[in-house]
Amino acid sequence: MNLCTAIIPYTQPIAAEEFVRREMEKARATTVISEQLVSRVQQPPLPKSFNRELDARVVSAAELDGDKIAEALQSELVITTANNAKPIVATYGCGSCVAVGGWDPTNKIAFVVQFANTSEVIESGGLIFAGILELAKKPIRSPIQLHLRGGLKGQSEDIVAAITLWMRMREDLPMKIVSDNILTSSMDKCGQSLLIDSRSGQVSKYSPMEDAKCRRDLVSECGIVRETMKRTFPSAVPCGPPTSPCGSRFEPHAAKLGGDKIAEALQSELVITTAEDAKPIVGTYGCFAGVAVGGWDPTNKIAFVAHFINPSEVKRSGGLIFGGILELAKKPIRSPIQLHLRGGYQGESEDIVEAIKLWMRRREKLPMEIASEDILTSHAAMRGKNLFIDSRSGQVSSEMANTNHRRRDVLSECGGLMGAMSKAMESGLNPNLTLAYFPT
Repeated sequence: MNLCTAIIPYTQPIAAEEFVRREMEKARATTVISEQLVSRVQQPPLPKSFNRELDARVVSAAELDGDKIAEALQSELVITTANNAKPIVATYGCGSCVAVGGWDPTNKIAFVVQFANTSEVIESGGLIFAGILELAKKPIRSPIQLHLRGGLKGQSEDIVAAITLWMRMREDLPMKIVSDNILTSSMDKCGQSLLIDSRSGQVSKYSPMEDAKCRRDLVSECGIVRETMKRTFPSAVPCGPPTSPCGSRFEPHAAKLGGDKIAEALQSELVITTAEDAKPIVGTYGCFAGVAVGGWDPTNKIAFVAHFINPSEVKRSGGLIFGGILELAKKPIRSPIQLHLRGGYQGESEDIVEAIKLWMRRREKLPMEIASEDILTSHAAMRGKNLFIDSRSGQVSSEMANTNHRRRDVLSECGGLMGAMSKAMESGLNPNLTLAYFPT
């Protein structure tokens, strides 16, 4: 998975994408990233973490002037220089992710990147090289000083190993780890942070919560926490029963459907059931930018619901739905499987819908047709879509999850709100559906 990049000196997003494209082409042309890391050098031993930071105190945005800080969120890179309007780079919330910060004392260039997996290091590490070379005005004589933060013991060693390989790829860009605090046995409740001032090379922790005016907002940028909060606290946003495209009303709530008979799919999950199963009803709720796909096979009375949050999940995990249906089907499927689509925002979720409509045509032996849809609504609606299907009859409803006291609790499943937010963010980085329920 390539890094989502935010390049500093700051440009608007479209210009940034063009810069990234140009630099990646240049890097490939000069063989910067043409080879895999593993084929270039032998894997060295992991650095012995001495868990020391050059400056252990927490520096708040107010102390440093928040509007001078360029922040990198998960799977992002920021690069800056001492004479830029934002001369400071920072990241925070590093749990299982590993942050790498660097400072070139010759040209006073600083960068911070937050790697979520080894593939990001291998596939996008060359982007850091390209950015440094683009900004460097003098030959780099002294090693670039690297600072590593984050990662969990027993979970993040591969990321650290990939980083130690990456840093040795370019002889013309010497690098040296001067501080690290990695692979800890437990995660701080807010994760580790890292801040570097390109003007002086000063390194510190970073307290973004004090940067209320200028810190980047993951909620507004990605919609991730919005969906998580809706799923966690479904009563916080009204979810009245909408009208179906056919003009009929959906059944209103779980009391009529039987709460203990519902197999629920949360974000990035799939549930499949049959009419004979103890849980013959499948459903999902809180579909904002995510798109839910539900299906019913009238021949075998099989029902499923999947809650997709990006097109990659459709492409990578769509086959899981086919496999589940074929395993449960006892008779040849003659009539088309009836599909129902819910959720998605206009101007944001079209790619998911397009991927779904391509996916449904992939298997001739599993004919599918869209029987109803309520998708791509305006952001202003602020109303998540729900979808529930009874495999016994094919009945479709907008069952209100907050009336079902037996519903799955994402807080308890994920170990609290921080865990729920982490699960939502990880699903965006690892685009695969989880099979949450399947008949035994």
